[in-house]
Amino acid sequence: MAAFLLFATVLVFLPENAFRTSSSEIGVSLGRIVGLGLTAAVASSILLATLFLALPHRNHRIATSLVVVLAFLFYLQGNVFLWNYGLFSGKDFDYDAFDLYGIGEVIFWSLALLLGWLRAAWISRHLMQLVGFLLAVQVGTVLAATVMEEGLWETPPRWERDDALFEFSENGNVVILVLDGFKGPLFQRALATHDDPPDFQGFTHFTDVLGAFNYTYMSVPAMLSGESYQNQRPIPNFLAEALGERSIAERLAAAGYMAHASTDASYCSFFRQTRCSSGVPHDESGKLLAFFDFVLFRGLPHYAKKPLRLERSGLLQAFGRDRKELIAYQHESLALIEAFERRASVGAGSPTFKFIHLMLPHSPWVLGADCEPLARMLIQTPRAYLLQAGCSLRLAGQLLQTLERIGLYESSLLVIVSDHGAAVQLPFETRHAVETGRAQPLVLVKPPGARGALRSDATPISLTDLPATVAELVGLQVRYPGQSLFGEAHASPRTRRYYEYSSAATNGEYLPPIQETQVRGPIDDPASWSRGPLFEWSTENDLQNR
Repeated sequence: MAAFLLFATVLVFLPENAFRTSSSEIGVSLGRIVGLGLTAAVASSILLATLFLALPHRNHRIATSLVVVLAFLFYLQGNVFLWNYGLFSGKDFDYDAFDLYGIGEVIFWSLALLLGWLRAAWISRHLMQLVGFLLAVQVGTVLAATVMEEGLWETPPRWERDDALFEFSENGNVVILVLDGFKGPLFQRALATHDDPPDFQGFTHFTDVLGAFNYTYMSVPAMLSGESYQNQRPIPNFLAEALGERSIAERLAAAGYMAHASTDASYCSFFRQTRCSSGVPHDESGKLLAFFDFVLFRGLPHYAKKPLRLERSGLLQAFGRDRKELIAYQHESLALIEAFERRASVGAGSPTFKFIHLMLPHSPWVLGADCEPLARMLIQTPRAYLLQAGCSLRLAGQLLQTLERIGLYESSLLVIVSDHGAAVQLPFETRHAVETGRAQPLVLVKPPGARGALRSDATPISLTDLPATVAELVGLQVRYPGQSLFGEAHASPRTRRYYEYSSAATNGEYLPPIQETQVRGPIDDPASWSRGPLFEWSTENDLQNR
């Protein structure tokens, strides 16, 4: 029983807890994770119990006691001793900043194991009570979460196959391709990583773009609805309205378009008429390895995390065969474009709207400019960023070539955009360009029928201008916040707004305080930037919106 308690805690209950905190990022159902964990826990328990039988009675009692103590320690480490190291995305953590916590953990673990050694007889006498107590706590937590968190055990719709993503009509197609984390000012540098880069015929590259938010979570609703969240109401209420009612996808669907979004699963439940899925089989083995590396990171004490550097490439993932299979985000993006090339066709009876979100050039840095897997994961450097940015442009070029092959390129409205920029610095960039890097996304637009070489437009625009632009170019009679990029008013002077918030977890209903920044003038001029109001959640807001 002691062995089963240890392995069930590490392989079943800690993964279940990690899943509940990060389910939208994992890509594998909880049932699959628990099933694998339970199988491994039973097998490992039988093996360890068999080894214990070979021990003398006194040693057997001490070993059993230490196993029980370890189970409690891993439970506490994975549920209580969780420090905010940062986003688990391939970038090195600043472990030195948490050394004080690590010292406390070393003392706690040492005292607990010493106690387990000295009080082995007492622990052996009360073995069933201790095992039963910890199992009851963990099973009770799972049952409570199952009741309180609707859909916890369901497979989100994103992970289902949907061929409609690849179907187009003869006329009236709109495609928005999102390259996650592409810093707009580095577009030409990323193009230069290719000997034969895409030529982007008919496109306009907008070079003075202000983003909406510093993170994807609220940037996607902003680029689809033109609206920026300001903690004025609960997040689910805002998303239901911004995505499910007023987004350009929903408005076009109401006008007769076949609308399809391939994006993060956390958005899918808010769309009403827009079909939301990934369109390709997901790489379950790679995602499982990445997820259990994340669980291992949470369950280990600080000074065990530090030498392993699991945030870089993981320990379990190192046993994989192909880097493309291990990094779920990147693999899914590559597989999606490969499927697009094979299966895109003309056959839909209605005009179509496609919102395709690729997780590139987002970290971790594992791909070269031709999307080839690198021998090892790179740290964030200008070279690593430009290589992966070059890969994302290669994928964009493949999508455009496919549309041209099936005869839809010229007649379609095509938008290539990023949700936010990146805080990466190249030698030629100023300090201001780096500090505002996440606020400068990429925006390229090709109106239907546009021809000629790629051109640049330095008119100040905002990411939230996209819905108004799409509505005008397709003749949709709906007013959106912002201005059409090809309308008469878009060159008029105006104040643009950008919002930043901490990456710390939300309370489920609201974001941490959101800082507004106002930009009056060119984005590369520090004098154009000024601080606006701070939008904080308040009890009054909560009461008014319930």
